Amino acid sequence: MDAAKTFVANPANAGMISEFRGFLLDALNGTVSPPAFNSVAVGNSSTGQLIITNFRSMPISYDDPTGQLNGTEFSITTDSCGTGATRQVPGNGGSCTLALAFTPTSSTPPGRSAPLQLKFSAAGTDGKPADRDLFLTGMASSPPVQPNMPLLSSNFFTASVDMDRPIGEESTAHLIIANTGGGAISSITIAKSGAAANDYSFTENCSTPATIPAPNSASTCFIDLSFKPTALGVRQGTLNIAYTATSNGQVLNLPIVMNFSGIIPPVPKISLTTSMDFGSQGISNIYPPKVLTLTNTGATRVAISSLSVAGTGFSLVDASPCPASLPAGANCKIRIGFAPSQADTAYAGTLTVVSNAEGSPHSASLAGRGTIEPTPVLSWSPASGVLDFGSVSAGTSLTLTATLLNPGPSAVILQVANTVGLNARAFQVVPDTCKIGDYIAAGESCDFKVTFAPPSAGDRAAELQAGTTGSAPGLLALRGSGLGGPASNIRLSVDLLKFDPVKAGANSAPQMVTIRNSGSIALRVSGIDATGSFSVAAQTCPAIPFALEPGFDCTLSVTFAPRAAGAASGVLTITSDAAETPALQVTLSGQGDPAPKTSGGGGCSLVRGDVPLDPTLWALALAAVAVLAWRRRDAARGIGRRDAA
Repeated sequence: MDAAKTFVANPANAGMISEFRGFLLDALNGTVSPPAFNSVAVGNSSTGQLIITNFRSMPISYDDPTGQLNGTEFSITTDSCGTGATRQVPGNGGSCTLALAFTPTSSTPPGRSAPLQLKFSAAGTDGKPADRDLFLTGMASSPPVQPNMPLLSSNFFTASVDMDRPIGEESTAHLIIANTGGGAISSITIAKSGAAANDYSFTENCSTPATIPAPNSASTCFIDLSFKPTALGVRQGTLNIAYTATSNGQVLNLPIVMNFSGIIPPVPKISLTTSMDFGSQGISNIYPPKVLTLTNTGATRVAISSLSVAGTGFSLVDASPCPASLPAGANCKIRIGFAPSQADTAYAGTLTVVSNAEGSPHSASLAGRGTIEPTPVLSWSPASGVLDFGSVSAGTSLTLTATLLNPGPSAVILQVANTVGLNARAFQVVPDTCKIGDYIAAGESCDFKVTFAPPSAGDRAAELQAGTTGSAPGLLALRGSGLGGPASNIRLSVDLLKFDPVKAGANSAPQMVTIRNSGSIALRVSGIDATGSFSVAAQTCPAIPFALEPGFDCTLSVTFAPRAAGAASGVLTITSDAAETPALQVTLSGQGDPAPKTSGGGGCSLVRGDVPLDPTLWALALAAVAVLAWRRRDAARGIGRRDAA
């Protein structure tokens, strides 16, 4: 205590003591504890107390708070510190008690609040306490439902409903009206009122007898409410829904407050990258486009009228890079290409955006320079030029990475990537870090995933090739060995059938093709087909589809039937599940000779007798008919002679 007295008596501490005294006074201003009103039924009242406590030694005064309470559903009923214009709170812990009441008139929205300001006066030499800005809060609930009485309720309004609009613009809301009570409603009338009622309009089906909401929310009706302000500020209005109880004719009401505001229209705003320098680019090389960003920085949509590029060498990569209507906060990417045609030449251009945004049109300056430079020569990694998979069990796979390098000086576009060679089917390539049509910039690379999946035992070899707009990197050799494992395989007895000349319209003698399963598991043959003037038939092969066990074979017959004179060709295709050769082909060829003449010139024909137009066949048939006629006539004469005798 003596130390404290010494500290206070020291003049050097006067400033600190004054600051500390102010802190204590703020702490001793007192407390104000407003009540909270929870779940008060419509039409009922709930009371609470607001207590003002003064911890100072001197009394403090406050103005009559009745005029400072903004809210018709909240009221101050009594004040223990008096009824005059100025009330006084005793010091040293004295208090005043204000009795408050909350009487909700509607259950929608359930939450209520009202501001209340307490204005304090100076208290002696301690200075004026700070005024207190309070908010009284209450929660309204629907009144108790009486038996056999209706009770209308609405889903209106939630915090997410934004009905405020600029003057002349319209907003709408869809209200669902339900009868949560147990009684029926005989009629409903809906009317609007208020100072700005003409700013509101509605359509509904609730007043139609057939759609009046049934009790216990069994059915609902709707009201579509529209707001189109004619002036700025709050536009006061109320939608009054009056409904009549069927049981006793009592008229009840559901008021819906519509105090929305006419607001100043937000100004559309955009930002645009102001400039883009493409630097030096080769006149014969390719470079990726550069991107400028257009952003809607305002609170409303931006309507984009046009977007264009001016200046030699510059162009829009995308015809329509931005939507016609850009939402608030959204952006679009504008890709600009630069293709100089002359070396040692500076180029300049402009991107122009015309919209309804503030400050339109907006523009960005474009710059670049043409130069002469070599075409990029690409290379593969591994640098050895060989991607070796080693040994991989048949029926499994191994994936390795091959990298295509672009040393520059410009970009290239990847156009193709595939495998070629005798065993290309055993190797599959998929672009990994880029895709077909992508740019590979100078100094960058593209990775490819290469998978080796040997179908059976044995060595495999192929090449990986990539095509770009630059100089080709050459082929990357692919090597791998398949380790033994079960596999099906197919062998054909021939790969070429050549037929002797055949008269048009006739059939050749058939030639045979043997299918053999040279693998270690069953071979499934799923298709056999011949094209052109050739047909195929099974000799010992079963009907399609069929299976051949390891070491077994079957035979097909192929026939040539030319439809006209001249050389003919076709293909016999045999489809199976053979691992390495799922589709084997036999080349077919033959010559069709002219068909024989069928009249004039005499002589005879030596072509096959099974041809419908064979003259020999017709001559024999006519001769047979003549013989039969002669025999019948001779027999008739014999009968006549016997009768005469």
